[in-house]
Amino acid sequence: MAGRDDLIHGFSRLVMQEAGDRRQQILQEIEESKIKLLQVKEQQFLEQAYISVQEAVKETKRIRNEEYSKAVLMSKKTLLQERATIMDVVFSNVIERFLQFKKTDKYEQWLNDLIDEGHKNIGCQTYIISCLPEDKALIDKIITFKKLKATTLADLDGSHGGIIMTCEKQGILLDLTVYEMVKEARVDFLSYCGLCVLRW
Repeated sequence: MAGRDDLIHGFSRLVMQEAGDRRQQILQEIEESKIKLLQVKEQQFLEQAYISVQEAVKETKRIRNEEYSKAVLMSKKTLLQERATIMDVVFSNVIERFLQFKKTDKYEQWLNDLIDEGHKNIGCQTYIISCLPEDKALIDKIITFKKLKATTLADLDGSHGGIIMTCEKQGILLDLTVYEMVKEARVDFLSYCGLCVLRW
C-alpha cells in the first residue's frame, strides 16, 4: 500500500507545483473580477437609493442580494471550470509519467509489490489475477516465482497498469489498478491543493 501511494504521490508532486502556481493566479483573477463587479453593482444601487422612495429602497435591496448571489455563483462556476482543467492536466501528466515508468525494469518490481500487497490484504490460498494483456507474461513469471496458486486473466482494458486480485472462495476483490489509484488521488487532490469551493 505504501509503495503504491508513494508512487502516485511521487508522480503528483512533480506537477503539483505548477498546479499550485496556476491556482493562485486563478484565485486572484476571480477575486479581482468579483470585487470589480460588486463595485459596479454597489454604485448602481446607491444611485437608485437616492432617487427611490422607501418602498423602492426595499426592492433595491432585494435586487442587490440577487445580483450579489449571481456574482458569487459566477465566480464559483469559473473556479469549478478552472479546477477541472487543472485536475485534468495534473492527472494527465501523472498517467504519462506512469506510462514512461512502465518501460523501466522497476515496473516488474512494482507489480511484484502489488501482488504481495494483495496477498497480504486478502489472505487467500487461490486467486484470480486480472491484468493488462501486455503484463500477463510478467504476472505469470511473478506468481510462478512466488509459487502462488493463481489464474491470470488478461482482461483489463483502460486501466493503464496494475492488477485486480480476486478470491472467489471468500468473495473478495481488491482493485490495485492505476485507474483506481488515480481515481482515489483525484478525490484527495482538491483538499491537498486548497481548491475547495466550499471554503467561500
